[in-house]
Amino acid sequence: MPVDTRIGEPERRSVVRHRRVIYVHGYDLQGVEGYYGMFRNGLDRFQKNWPVRAELGPFQIHSDGWASWQVTTAGRNWQARIDYEFIRYDDVVAANMKRPILGQIVASLRWMLDDLVSGTTARIIRAAWRFELHFAVFQLVLLAWITCRSQPACLARSRSGAAPYCRPRQP
Repeated sequence: MPVDTRIGEPERRSVVRHRRVIYVHGYDLQGVEGYYGMFRNGLDRFQKNWPVRAELGPFQIHSDGWASWQVTTAGRNWQARIDYEFIRYDDVVAANMKRPILGQIVASLRWMLDDLVSGTTARIIRAAWRFELHFAVFQLVLLAWITCRSQPACLARSRSGAAPYCRPRQP
């Protein structure tokens, strides 16, 4: 914990009494109820492992884009209130998930190519190679999935004669 060392005042520990957490959820459609449930389960596990008391208030939906809940935590010599602000954009995620998968794949491939050509990938590697590794893993998984999904279809078309471009070249 930080120590207050201002001149003329005795040393004392500074304790956080109030926190505000602004949470932007992942790209899945759990809604406030799902994330609140995950938070409650995690808080229960936390209390089992640490000598902490916690009280979770109910969630409140304030608008289409915002919800919140409050948590009060206390230990042997401290207490804190946490305002948990939840940014809601389920409507954006739902609209995007309704788009055809082919369009999303093309957009992803365009994004990957643009990052390579523009030098963004190289700059990210220089700045934080682990972060780029995170991107690369997902990009490689996407490319592997595209490759694996296209091979059986290509094989079936070549055998039926419907797609001559899939046929192996004859010597």
